[in-house]
Amino acid sequence: MDAATRDEIQSKVLTDLEQTPFAASSLKVLSGGTANFIYHANLKKPLSDGTRDVLVKHSEGYIANSPAFNLTLFRCRIEEECLRALSDFPVEGKAELPGDINFTQGP
Repeated sequence: MDAATRDEIQSKVLTDLEQTPFAASSLKVLSGGTANFIYHANLKKPLSDGTRDVLVKHSEGYIANSPAFNLTLFRCRIEEECLRALSDFPVEGKAELPGDINFTQGP
């Protein structure tokens, strides 16, 4: 995927976040991840718990590192359900994460 297309996706993500509590002043591309676009977002306004930075995971109907390889977005729903199920288990030896898992699906 060429840089212009990645820039377009990043711009789309910023726009999509604009009307949510996760409106970001900037997105920094993070390394890792093959299937999705992963960003560090610096929030315009802190969340109610004071959080100023979040991770944003964006998916398209293909693998981010191999655009010719189509991959259904249904995978995101499965991941969301897995994360919700795992959040019911107690966490030992690590800090608990505040808040809910937020998932939005575009048109």
